[in-house]
Amino acid sequence: MPSQLFPFRDSRHRRACLALYKALLRQGLRVPLPDDVATGLGPVNPIRSLIRNGFRRNRKDTSLRLVNSALANGYKYLALFASAQDPTVPEHASVLTFLRENQVRVLAVRAKIEADLAVRVLTRPGPDLVPLLRLVPKEPGDRGPPEYVATNRPRPLSEIKGGIRKVPTLDDSQGFPFLRLTKPQSPYLSRMIRQTTQRAATRTLKLIELQKEGTVDAGLEDQWDKLIDRLRAQDLPTTGYPLPPPNSYVAPLTREIKRLAIKLNRAREHQVARGTAMWKIVEQEKELARKEAKKRREKLRKARRNERRELEGTGPGSPLAESRKVVDLAGDLDKLSLLTESKVKKNKTVEYGLDNKYHW
Repeated sequence: MPSQLFPFRDSRHRRACLALYKALLRQGLRVPLPDDVATGLGPVNPIRSLIRNGFRRNRKDTSLRLVNSALANGYKYLALFASAQDPTVPEHASVLTFLRENQVRVLAVRAKIEADLAVRVLTRPGPDLVPLLRLVPKEPGDRGPPEYVATNRPRPLSEIKGGIRKVPTLDDSQGFPFLRLTKPQSPYLSRMIRQTTQRAATRTLKLIELQKEGTVDAGLEDQWDKLIDRLRAQDLPTTGYPLPPPNSYVAPLTREIKRLAIKLNRAREHQVARGTAMWKIVEQEKELARKEAKKRREKLRKARRNERRELEGTGPGSPLAESRKVVDLAGDLDKLSLLTESKVKKNKTVEYGLDNKYHW
């Protein structure tokens, strides 16, 4: 089977590439360039930058085909730079054309990068950001599960834009609960979800690796050490050298497994407590949204009823409504007069009955 050839490990190949690199720099710097081309991208000569970038781009090539092609192109450019030192030859014009086109391309890439940096959304929290939940401090000696409470949720209706409360949605990503409050999702929330899930996944994979492979290898190492110690103990009376203190490979792995398990369990308890607190927020938001929707419906129903009455001429302040008020007032006066007459008749009957007690 043929052995793998790595050109960068061959001293002859390295010397040839270094000689070509120095020759290209030497000949390229002798090409005369106008000021707009020589300093268009900075104080460094553009030919030197192109040569350096080309060698850095191809330094990890291991294919003989790619290495031979790159060296052939290098020797072609060496001959081109040697001919382009005369400003009157076509080679010099071709070099200037290529450098101007490359300058336009590089400036466009730089402008795009600057524009992307200008509009890039920061994912770190702002100085005035209030956390959604707050961890309730425990009393000394309390080893119960953690507890979280909301800081500023649910908010009053006066602080909500539009005057309509939108109930958040409780969601989770690989065991990490969060509330979907607005659309689109906040970049800060996306970063927190990504970092938390990646941290949990890294710890879980490390724990699985230690439990499956690390513990087995450490157990074999411990068996080997015990065997060696047993053999040395048989020769101890003749050598006179004391045995070294026993070291175990399994013990540190066991401690690390226990530490990772405790961290994962603790993180899980916190996520459960956060999910419980967020669910309480959702329930409170639902109750407030239901009450506010009921008030809006009653207000809308009242407004529509008044509007319909105004269109029919029976609304407040209309002549028909005023006449109804007059009729109602007259009816009340009639009722009051009838009630008064009935009371007077009743009183007379009672008096008559008292005066003529034995008339019947």
